[in-house]
Amino acid sequence: MPEESINIYMSLADKVSGPLSGIGTKTKAFSKELQELEQTTQAYTKIQDKLSKETVDYRPCAQSAA
Repeated sequence: MPEESINIYMSLADKVSGPLSGIGTKTKAFSKELQELEQTTQAYTKIQDKLSKETVDYRPCAQSAA
């Protein structure tokens, strides 16, 4: 391989490695935030299911008291 080809390849690799590293870091941060959002959503869904069940359970009591 001619020396010019190696220099061009190294130059391209140097220009690409920085942005790719930044993309990788941002992707990891996004994945972590997405995982936290999914966990929060699951917790809210669990609470909502519990409240819905309690509403159904207490509705007859409220109607008979009225």
